[in-house]
Amino acid sequence: MSALVSIITPTFNHEKYIQECIDSVLAQTYTNWELIIIDDGSTDNTAKIIKTISEKESRITYIFQENKGLLKLKETYNHALAISKGDYVAILEGDDYWLPKKLELQLRKIAETDAIFCWGIAEARDDNKKYLEKYPINFAFSKLEIYQNTKPAYILNMMYEDFPIPLTWLIKRNALLKIGGFIQSSFALMLDRDTIYELSLHGRFAFVEETIGIYRRQINQATGGRMLEISEATGRIFENFCKKLPKEIRKNVLFSDSEISTLNNNHMLVAYSRYGRYKLRIKEYREAKIYYSKSIIHQGDISVFMWRIRSMIGFLFALFHLDLEGFLKIVGKKSYK
Repeated sequence: MSALVSIITPTFNHEKYIQECIDSVLAQTYTNWELIIIDDGSTDNTAKIIKTISEKESRITYIFQENKGLLKLKETYNHALAISKGDYVAILEGDDYWLPKKLELQLRKIAETDAIFCWGIAEARDDNKKYLEKYPINFAFSKLEIYQNTKPAYILNMMYEDFPIPLTWLIKRNALLKIGGFIQSSFALMLDRDTIYELSLHGRFAFVEETIGIYRRQINQATGGRMLEISEATGRIFENFCKKLPKEIRKNVLFSDSEISTLNNNHMLVAYSRYGRYKLRIKEYREAKIYYSKSIIHQGDISVFMWRIRSMIGFLFALFHLDLEGFLKIVGKKSYK
């Protein structure tokens, strides 16, 4: 419990959130950390806020770079990794924040399990800190497949649906360096899945059964308008990785090639529905109808039947320019209002 933890914080135009993000690191009960903030060309007051804090705190390093965007996240993260000095690496994006015992709990769990990777529960909240949901969604499955097993295939079986939110990650540095640092497919707007899938081949994963971080879900966040690209990439990354697995590992993966195809189809049906709802929320009715229609006709099995029903209802709301979120709020269902 004396190891140095390097925290990588990518940020872009997070003036509303970066103070709380940094404060959550300063409030950690485990204090042997360094915070490396990579500012990807912010044009608001993000830099000013960070500099004001970092001038008073020697554990914080601030780096400004010209905007590289989501397709070059690997460069941003590996830049921070190259200058970091910690035995462990953690991720905390500039619009998220941690709970005070996050690092303490994870370091203890790693010591108990000899894991190379540890994660825990994250809560999704909106800009007003209203609770939305928890990740992982299938909590019992996470415990069964990860905490009690060490085979890489068990890890993969869980990862497709209940992927660890990056703000809950803690990775042993030597394991991360062994796979060449953070990995990102050329077509992907994220690097989390490539990196974690590869890590799963090199050691045990461990799970902290407590909420350790808050994931801020915003209607206008960087990935909000590109969720379809992200969903498509998610399926491709999983499929590509499974195909290259050694036979002795591949045989323990629960999903056959046809089942992976079905999973990807189901995933895209849900993604179209969610994107239709996103378009409806911002009153782009024509686009909402298009994506709800895609969801209704897309291939998928019985497990996503209710998503088709949701899409049919959403299509009607888009057709008549009605307020779906307001309706859901009135009837006591989850809404984004």
